[in-house]
Amino acid sequence: MRFSSSGTRCLFILLLSALVFPFGECRADTVFEHGRWKVTYVSESGMVKVNYKNDEGSYRPVIISSVPEAHYDNPVGTSRSVLSTDFAEVKTETTTTDDAFGPGTCFSIVFSRPKNGDDITLTQHCFFFENHPWMLTSLEITSPETIRSNYLAPVSTRQAYVLFNASANNRVLQVPFDNDSFVRYGRHSLNSSVTSYEVTAIYEGESRRGVVIGSVDHDHWKSAIRVDASGNNKIKALCAYSGASDPKGTWDVLPHGKLVGTSISSARFFVYYPDDWRDGMEAFTDACNIVVPKRSNWTSGTPVGWMSWNVMETKNNYSDDHAIMEYIGTVLRPMGFHNRQQAPNVISIDAWSNLNGSQERQLCNDAVSLNSIVGCYGNPFCLWWGSEKDLDNIYYEGSLRSYTGRDVVLTANGKPLKFEGAFCLDPTHPAVKSKMVQWIRERVQKGFRYMKLDFVTCGIIQADSYYNPDVHTAVEAYNEGFSYFCRKVDEADSHIFILNSIAPLFPYQYANARRVSCDTWGSIGWTEYSMNALTAGWWTSGIYQFNDPDGVPLIGNGDQEAVTLSENRARLTNAIATGMVLLADNFSLSSTAGHGKPDISRKRAENLLSNADICSLIGTGHVFRPIFGYNEFNGKADGAESFAMLRIADTVYVAIVNYSSNSSMSGRLPLDLLGVDEQQCTAVRELWFGNDVELSNASLPYVVPAKDARIYRITLADTDGVETAQHEPARCWLDGHSLWVKTSEPISNVTVYSTSGTRLAYVSDVGGTFRIPFERVELPSVLLVQICFANGLVLNKKIRV
Repeated sequence: MRFSSSGTRCLFILLLSALVFPFGECRADTVFEHGRWKVTYVSESGMVKVNYKNDEGSYRPVIISSVPEAHYDNPVGTSRSVLSTDFAEVKTETTTTDDAFGPGTCFSIVFSRPKNGDDITLTQHCFFFENHPWMLTSLEITSPETIRSNYLAPVSTRQAYVLFNASANNRVLQVPFDNDSFVRYGRHSLNSSVTSYEVTAIYEGESRRGVVIGSVDHDHWKSAIRVDASGNNKIKALCAYSGASDPKGTWDVLPHGKLVGTSISSARFFVYYPDDWRDGMEAFTDACNIVVPKRSNWTSGTPVGWMSWNVMETKNNYSDDHAIMEYIGTVLRPMGFHNRQQAPNVISIDAWSNLNGSQERQLCNDAVSLNSIVGCYGNPFCLWWGSEKDLDNIYYEGSLRSYTGRDVVLTANGKPLKFEGAFCLDPTHPAVKSKMVQWIRERVQKGFRYMKLDFVTCGIIQADSYYNPDVHTAVEAYNEGFSYFCRKVDEADSHIFILNSIAPLFPYQYANARRVSCDTWGSIGWTEYSMNALTAGWWTSGIYQFNDPDGVPLIGNGDQEAVTLSENRARLTNAIATGMVLLADNFSLSSTAGHGKPDISRKRAENLLSNADICSLIGTGHVFRPIFGYNEFNGKADGAESFAMLRIADTVYVAIVNYSSNSSMSGRLPLDLLGVDEQQCTAVRELWFGNDVELSNASLPYVVPAKDARIYRITLADTDGVETAQHEPARCWLDGHSLWVKTSEPISNVTVYSTSGTRLAYVSDVGGTFRIPFERVELPSVLLVQICFANGLVLNKKIRV
């Protein structure tokens, strides 16, 4: 059973514990086993390998011929680079652990006496847990005296190895550091060299099995995974490291900052080999939340409403904002344009609001009667002053002293640091923090309950130094500044929604939502761009309460005036599948702004939102996940997938978007890709047009015209598992905070959901009678249990708590 080891075995072939031997003098290997994991220190080569046990008992390679690597400055300031093979002595240790991940075991390989003569040790730690199917690994460098390090790689393979059977559909996932400059996710064939920030997945397209590797610590380091692959199946090099810095990746012009101390550790890297890489990515976010929980103070459901950017933009004004708020509240809301909780709609006033203080306060006051709340816009880490000479002007006038812009702006190589036209503020500076408090107090007093924060990447670019002398890395500075900002927001009002717009993906705990991509408009090309972020990055909903697809304009400006109704369906489908839905049109019929087409926008909105089935999907709080994982638009690695799915209890939704400008797409989608048995299906309907659909040959037929989308709803038979018939191959029952499952057939995996679709547990490679613990989970009134058998059968049960 993957989440619970059948016992930890540590095979020390010479001695039991702890074994110490000179490197190269002993050919015996040291082997550590835990559940399905096996870690081997190969004495002759000095390399480390990690294998994972298959169902039949053989082992498959996960990480082979790894030589951990560290860069550091020794106590006298000499820069060094060492490999684990550069050390004369090696010992292995095992210790028991019991932390936030629960009880477990740590297997450590300690390297000492390096050839360079420095008094340092290098230790690779491998952590295994009784209640989790994955492992963690990290690299630690220690010295009796203070050292500095900006690069630690616990995984760094040196020899090529075959990971999968060769297939053109095998992929490696590339995750961007942030969402600026219209960056995209990538799903590259295994013939590529890829750097993915913080996390990646390397997987077989057809079987979905693969390896997920990602950093779960985001307090000091920017981390990355480099993958060099060939032959559609071979890993030539794999490196998971802390200390990432790249002008085009992380936007840093300086090397990563150096951590200081007598003991410096890399981030802990999550390593998992799931049956489905999509489950592995979601499990990765679960592990991140164990380390640092996501911001989840917002209890009013998925934001649904309107934002002023995209169409109004710099011509925004109070009169149009008020008219649009009235239209949303009195016309669209009664049609069902709200979230499932029927919470107030969001009216998000963006950059260039052109509202004075009294207008802002009046808009917030009037919003109450229209079932709305109003949002504001800010840049806590940006200084939008024109040129460097302006930095000599006063930035903040304090009670004891004043600060100029030059005092508070970060530098790189001695020059003021700029990003996207803004000077980057020092997040640790007291004047910057005082400005934050002032800004927060003013917005909360006016009645704003939603804050969109933009260009926060300015706060996470490496600088020469920081006001706080204990801060050495950009991530440390970002954490100090953003944690302060959130603390002051929550002190002012604990129910404020924070949205990060242009922002790094990690750290994640400071915002309720993050925009999945850069700015996005309404035509089909922009829908494809946004869907790239969804179909490769849907899992970010595990570290944010909500994913934001940006505003949804039906009729925009310039070339966006020609957007068709079918493109509107595609963009709205994209938004529904992603999470938040904020329309972005000028709906004000009295507007003189000259932006948008209010009359056409209203007709389009009322046409699309008069569909009750579509409105019922808006604001559900759920995110669709990709179906294939390798079927990219136009065959490009950074193209979006057209197929995504969502399961809520006994209903499966399939969204299909056609990005082509001139060609219809049609075919049959195999139901087994959805985890659905045709015999379970009681009804199928396409929701945009309300047409019933007939399944046949265990597949869903679809036809989607060019620049359009369809959403199919598959209703499954209600399988109530409170009482299970004797002939069924599985029984489920609750005993306290544990779910017990008894099976007579081999099982591939079991997933437990709440009725709202939140995944509560996932286990795989199980059978017989086994327990799924919920000690750290507050159970809902009903559990939905999906049991996937090895023979392809899928059984769904309801268990009342």
